[in-house]
Amino acid sequence: MTEIVSFDCIFALTFTNLILMITTRMNTSIFLKLSTLIITFASLSLSIHSQGLEAYFSHGAYQIPNKEPYVEVYFTFAGRSISWQNDQGFKKSNLEITLALWKDTTLISVSKEILNHKIEDDSLANRKNLTYLQRMEATEGTLRLQVVLDDLNDTIKPIETGALIDVHFPVDSTCISSVMAVENISPTKVPNKLSKSGYDLTPSVFNFFPTNVNKFNFYAEIYPGNKLKKNQSYLLIYYLKNHESNRLLPNYKSFKRMKAADVNILLNSFDISNLASGNFDFVIEARDSLNQLLTTQYYFFHRENGNVKMEVTDVASVNVANSFVEKYTKKDSLALILRSMNPISSDNEKEFVKNIIATGDLYVMQQYLLHFWEQRDLANPESPFRAYMNEVAIAEKNYKTRIQHGFETDRGRVYLQYGPPNTISQNYNEPSAYPYEIWHYYNLKNQRNRRFVFYNSDLASNTFVLLHSDAIGEPNNLQWRYHLRMRDTGYDSIDDTGENQNDWGSRYNEWYNEPR
Repeated sequence: MTEIVSFDCIFALTFTNLILMITTRMNTSIFLKLSTLIITFASLSLSIHSQGLEAYFSHGAYQIPNKEPYVEVYFTFAGRSISWQNDQGFKKSNLEITLALWKDTTLISVSKEILNHKIEDDSLANRKNLTYLQRMEATEGTLRLQVVLDDLNDTIKPIETGALIDVHFPVDSTCISSVMAVENISPTKVPNKLSKSGYDLTPSVFNFFPTNVNKFNFYAEIYPGNKLKKNQSYLLIYYLKNHESNRLLPNYKSFKRMKAADVNILLNSFDISNLASGNFDFVIEARDSLNQLLTTQYYFFHRENGNVKMEVTDVASVNVANSFVEKYTKKDSLALILRSMNPISSDNEKEFVKNIIATGDLYVMQQYLLHFWEQRDLANPESPFRAYMNEVAIAEKNYKTRIQHGFETDRGRVYLQYGPPNTISQNYNEPSAYPYEIWHYYNLKNQRNRRFVFYNSDLASNTFVLLHSDAIGEPNNLQWRYHLRMRDTGYDSIDDTGENQNDWGSRYNEWYNEPR
């Protein structure tokens, strides 16, 4: 019998590189448009009426000392989407889960299990969501996970999808495993698949925390390796920072002194009841006794908190006298400047700017402008402001359209949020594709080799829409190639990504896989 955990509440979300929603047939869904699998980094489904299997998954990489690393894959199946079978007065699931882990063309490990779960009360069938965990042997490198999900109680064909997983634990370096967001924690009584370091940890596949969730539980393993001697002291520092601005949140920072062992663990939590809405990075740093950084690990999540709003009183104490903001005395010009800061602002800051612009209070707008940049550089706020406005001018010149300022466009927003890409492949005349650009960043907020695909589907303007990115926190569309080709060919399958196909004269796979 496959080990599972059932629980009653699920949030229907999908997240870039971390969570994938898989569906076979849906009546209405904010996740799927034109029968494509679109992953968004923070989308809350208010209403889903599904007629097919609906599943969510995430994954993590871990290491057993002196052995090969392993990968964990976590699934949650929405009970309302499962075809429950009558079985002697019970409702029974019959889900087949097939996983294969590849390195290039070599099969590393494979797993195939049937998830059978019985429910006594028929009324619970649509509310019981099933969680499944599988551990798979792995190896160093970038691995490709193949996933096939099949509800054997229905006639709908299996769903096939996958993910890329980076596994890198060199013994000559201190390393940190993937960060696991934890749904439930309890001491281990009988070792099982959920057991880690003496605890049973129910992983959460969602990196979304709504208003009614007030605690962020996290688990990670630290592998000191040969970099630290056994019992040598080192320090773990862990904190939250704003994803857009990289600004540290002083109320969400802690540390733990460690003695090096084969494996050290970090199992703790942050109270996020007062954390405002926005995108955040949870960061773990390991530092030696000389405070030198040994390694860092990150976990991205989105917080939606309707109980915390930025108020005018938050900036009311700011004195703008003799500051650079005094020269901005026209409301329209100042409002445009404030709006241009959206690409590097949190959700809460964006909402605040929208409100103070609507009130038209010039002095409050000046106060906020100074407050915003003092948060970036208290000693000299004008310096980062001037540097940013120079970038806004570049975005305006290169990416504005007839109806949008440069900072309002997708290309302008990405440029202002992340800086200029290392390479841009511009392809405007391929026979089967809409005009498109592929931007490539060598390093992007502690991520490597990240890409952004923009395309222009109306052909009559300079409006390039962000179609796909593999960067954390960005829209990720597994079928971006099909969208690109819909100018001439369209597509039929909701499962195939098209990555192994090319149209005559098209080079989007080449530019994407080998940017230049």
